[in-house]
Amino acid sequence: MKRVGIFGGSFNPPHIGHLKLVRAAAEQLALDKVLIIPALNPPHKDNSELASAQDRLNMCRLAFRNELFEISDIELRREGKSYTVDTLKEIKKERPGDKLFLIIGSDMLLSFHTWKDYREILNLATLAAAIREGESSRPLIDYKNKFLQGHNVVILEFTPIPISSTEIREGISKAEIKEFLVPEVKEYIESRMLYR
Repeated sequence: MKRVGIFGGSFNPPHIGHLKLVRAAAEQLALDKVLIIPALNPPHKDNSELASAQDRLNMCRLAFRNELFEISDIELRREGKSYTVDTLKEIKKERPGDKLFLIIGSDMLLSFHTWKDYREILNLATLAAAIREGESSRPLIDYKNKFLQGHNVVILEFTPIPISSTEIREGISKAEIKEFLVPEVKEYIESRMLYR
């Protein structure tokens, strides 16, 4: 049985913060593999500034270059909204013997009960929520006790990088933003003239 992490998102673009988070999760959860899953149509995001699915998949392949990571186009091949529950069901069919860990940020945990079929998600995977260093875990524990009782939820600690994909898109031409991108991703964005 392998311990497999699942880390999804729009990755618009993938940056050093994403990389740092999944590495911390892999270490703390003793993961054998982390599936990186770009979403075709994220249900909680404004998709107006979304780079093409192919560009985001290509950037993920450049950003997560390590035998620990496996880039999956599972959501890009599916029509409609990219719901986590559907993705997990598909992965469970492909990897019936593996233990799955769904890696999310602490901000996403606090609205987890609004996710489509969230209880089914909890039956398919262990939830692993990353808390920022210095952030109080009290709200997460209170939330867990209120909405997720009886389910296994792991709190991960990591030191975040103070940047978001939105800030990177908005400041793509500024030199200081580029340090938050893997060099190959930076070159890809420039060569394709993305986020201009």
